[in-house]
Amino acid sequence: MYDPATRTWRKLPAAPLSARKYAQALWLDGKVVVLGGQPAVTSTTVESNTDLAMFDPATNTWSKAIAMPAKKDELVLAIDAVATDDHLYVWQEWAHYTDEGGGSTGTTSGIEFSVFDPATSTWSSDVPAANAANAPAGIGSALWTGNAIYVPDTYAWCGDCAGPPHLDGPGHLLDPRTNTWTTMPAGPVDSGQPSELWTGSALLAFNTTMEIHGPNANHLPGEAAVWDPATNAWTSLPSAPSADSEVVAVWANNQLLMWGARTGGLRFGP
Repeated sequence: MYDPATRTWRKLPAAPLSARKYAQALWLDGKVVVLGGQPAVTSTTVESNTDLAMFDPATNTWSKAIAMPAKKDELVLAIDAVATDDHLYVWQEWAHYTDEGGGSTGTTSGIEFSVFDPATSTWSSDVPAANAANAPAGIGSALWTGNAIYVPDTYAWCGDCAGPPHLDGPGHLLDPRTNTWTTMPAGPVDSGQPSELWTGSALLAFNTTMEIHGPNANHLPGEAAVWDPATNAWTSLPSAPSADSEVVAVWANNQLLMWGARTGGLRFGP
């Protein structure tokens, strides 16, 4: 843990979780929740862990929580999670394999949606919002805006859904208070599969990887746009003067910071 006031690091006690990679860490109700991830030693079968633990900075202690609910014989391939002010929303991408004989294997797959309440340390898997009107067909990432959960359509894994996944469609917003979804308008950089950042009042989409050349449009890393929830409209922003094909972008209080292997650091202010 790093303290910016003193500019010092301190090592935390060991977590009560097995060694793993690609785990997610989320801030929830005054604690850090660590969940998911793949075993440190992998095999030909890719599987995600379903257990989780919480670290309390006030007491410098860890506590294990109830593992995510999973159906019998389902192989959890990946987990996407987002923390609101008081709940943890989790999508589990799963697959089920059956031996059909003659060396043939049948596969079914899909997504399980569940919600964790840290106040009661319980999971709810009977969430109607998962299949409600305007809900996304798949999940690739999620972002809490302070009022709603934003799920982009830039990478939608949907299991046994009909047809290919949508990679450049409009995003979706889940209101936890009403448990209802609304569809957002398509953004000008959606086809670039951008990184999404919440600024505190607006959604910033920033193309960090995709380079597309075609008869309809050309897109390069560094393109950006912002969505205003008050007007439900997107506005294109000036593109970064230069960008690598792989960059990292973060929102730092009142400005966008971007780093690339070749271009170094860039800063954009409103």
